[in-house]
Amino acid sequence: MDSKTEMISLLGHPVSHSFSPIIHNKILAEYSINAFYNALDILPSDLNVAIMGLKACNIKGMNVTIPHKEKIVKLLDCVSEEASKIGSVNTIVNESGKLKGYNTDYIGFINSLIINNIEYKKKKVALLGYGGAATAILYALNENLCDCHIFVRNIEKTKSKIDQLKYELFTGVNIKPLEEFDLTAYSYDIVINSTPLGMGELIDISPVSLKNANVNCQVVDIIYNPSETKFLKEAKKYNLKYINGIDMLIEQALESFFMWTGIRADRNVVILELKKLNILF
Repeated sequence: MDSKTEMISLLGHPVSHSFSPIIHNKILAEYSINAFYNALDILPSDLNVAIMGLKACNIKGMNVTIPHKEKIVKLLDCVSEEASKIGSVNTIVNESGKLKGYNTDYIGFINSLIINNIEYKKKKVALLGYGGAATAILYALNENLCDCHIFVRNIEKTKSKIDQLKYELFTGVNIKPLEEFDLTAYSYDIVINSTPLGMGELIDISPVSLKNANVNCQVVDIIYNPSETKFLKEAKKYNLKYINGIDMLIEQALESFFMWTGIRADRNVVILELKKLNILF
């Protein structure tokens, strides 16, 4: 690092579990870019001040994670069309002094399904939870003509959020309380966990039971640390095809990296680094 080293930051709360610094600092070094990626634990009450400070520091770019992806939209100079429709931002680029928000989560999500041979077009999908990442996932599923049912812990809050967005991707989407999730009543092709249940202090909790899933049901958990949540252990128990969120993380990171640098980084560079650190096996 020197006086010309640029900064890229991850904004979230908490961030100690994140693999993003490992991924980005590896590819920054691989392509000899004089920049450093760090993770900043920002309380929701401090987000406005943090953005002002980082902008004043002429930061090169940012990633945004839980719980800031939605609130940050209103704090930026402008957002992309996709991010506006989705209603959340996970990538910020400093474009000539203006902070512009993008969403690469939806690209990362679809690419993760493709990499793992998960069939996703025109499928019946149960989406568990409706935070910042879930809106991007719904956008991706809607683009691929899926029949989506959303199951949430706070249904009134979710309906209010969707009413605020008022975009066509929410037309016809069924929203139900999480406790009404029932695999005997409706046979889903894909069940996706986008809740924080299964990580951090909630590590011993699974959002739903997969006991009655059909044998062809495909299970996705966007959590990547731990690599096998209680939810995925249950999928394994019932011999269901499943993936965690590590490929979504890698793919959205590569897209963010391209936005900051104009370089399409080699995915294998990230894979080898994560294997070296025993994060991937």
